Amino acid sequence: MYKDDGEYNKSEELGTKRRKIIKDDEHNLELVAVAEEDRISKLPHEVVVSIVSLLTLKEAAATSILSRRWQHVWASTTTLNFEAVNFEDRNTLDYFYRLDEDILNQEGRKYVNWVNRVLEQHRGQSIERFRVIFFLDKGFTSDIDKWIQFVMEKRVQVLQLDLLAEWGNYSPHDYAFPYKLLGMEKGSASKHQFSGFPSLGGGGYYNNNIGFKSLKVIRFRHVAVTGELVEFLLPTLHFLSEYL
Repeated sequence: MYKDDGEYNKSEELGTKRRKIIKDDEHNLELVAVAEEDRISKLPHEVVVSIVSLLTLKEAAATSILSRRWQHVWASTTTLNFEAVNFEDRNTLDYFYRLDEDILNQEGRKYVNWVNRVLEQHRGQSIERFRVIFFLDKGFTSDIDKWIQFVMEKRVQVLQLDLLAEWGNYSPHDYAFPYKLLGMEKGSASKHQFSGFPSLGGGGYYNNNIGFKSLKVIRFRHVAVTGELVEFLLPTLHFLSEYL
């Protein structure tokens, strides 16, 4: 488009400035730079975060290259939807079903590492939605427990654990919802006996009214939840608008 290579190279150095073609007095075309008015960046931080929270994690992270101000905005997103692939696509689902067990576990570890990295970088004060969807079983219990604790501390409103599996119904390999996050011992729900984990403030989220009162939606798939645990949570379930 430009015959003068020097001028072309110069135009490339304009960076984030908007380019505009105007006519000078001699009616020659000239490329000039017009300062780009970045109205979004002038918005309050909370508003910018709410906008970024509408994006996918991949899109949100990509905003970090826009400018220095945007470098860490994505880390305050209130939406953490860890959907690595579209499992609603039957071909994708069949592909994972056909994987060797060792390979599937390797893919699961990659997924878990991804979630861990994002949570380690998260700077937001609260989380509106947290969703994980992948082939994960009780072999990843330690990591999943930490995720739940993390989002409960940030008063998550929508908690979705879509843990996929090759089996259709309940399996002994299913991940079990962590009693310890409630400060209770397994099998002690009816007696309300607490194990008092120091890291959770002795009494867990239930006694301290942390986390569960902020929940509006709970969706579990292939998560082992006993009748005792449901009984234990009954006093807080009226806060929920949806429980599946």
